[in-house]
Amino acid sequence: AAIAAANANDEVKLLGDVTLTQTLVIEEAININLNGNEINGTVKLAIVGATITGTADNMTVTSGVEGYKAVYSNGVWALTAYNYVAQVGTTKYESLADAVAAAQDNDVIVLLDNVSDVDATISKKITLNLNEKIINDAYIIVKSEVNIKNGSIKNVNESYPLVVQDGGKLTVEDVDIEASKSDRAIWVRSGSSLVFNSGSILATKGEGNNKTNLIAAIYTDTNTDVTINGGTITVDTPDNKAIGIFGNYTN
Repeated sequence: AAIAAANANDEVKLLGDVTLTQTLVIEEAININLNGNEINGTVKLAIVGATITGTADNMTVTSGVEGYKAVYSNGVWALTAYNYVAQVGTTKYESLADAVAAAQDNDVIVLLDNVSDVDATISKKITLNLNEKIINDAYIIVKSEVNIKNGSIKNVNESYPLVVQDGGKLTVEDVDIEASKSDRAIWVRSGSSLVFNSGSILATKGEGNNKTNLIAAIYTDTNTDVTINGGTITVDTPDNKAIGIFGNYTN
């Protein structure tokens, strides 16, 4: 009754435990202060601005507003807008790793916004359309047939941006790749292949996991197949002892 009578910006403070027989829908921008008590049941926040202070073991909080999720942070339940960064078909995801995990063979993952700190392993045949966006600090392992196109990957950490292994085949089209602290931008491991059609690779001598003078924009193990059909590769070191490609390749 107190909740039904409350107006926007009011606080309703519980004086004891409450057990719900049905979902409690909050339709005003009020704050429910649990005050150390329990709500047993489900509470739906049906308006942005409604909050619940405190949490309870048997309370479930859901969202009744499209595009928003119920989030508990700093002792308060509130509605927060979804931050979608990738899409597969009509389904959107809040992380690129989640989109990669959900994708099936022949799917196209479209990046919707710039993302950072991406750690993902791709083991299905997919296309990753960067959609003119930027992946900052990536560690992407390719174990299948993957096409990455139309965007940028910029690493300022020590991770290798792209690693092709376990028989994977990576095709790169119109992607600009920068690696400033790693000793290689693309690592093609034994039994795997790379086709670089267009874009650029910039590898610079940083302070990363290989502090020697050797930096390879593309580093290949034995028994690999690397084809370069276009694009530019730049290796920038103060002593000119770095190489752009290590191993066998065709162009």
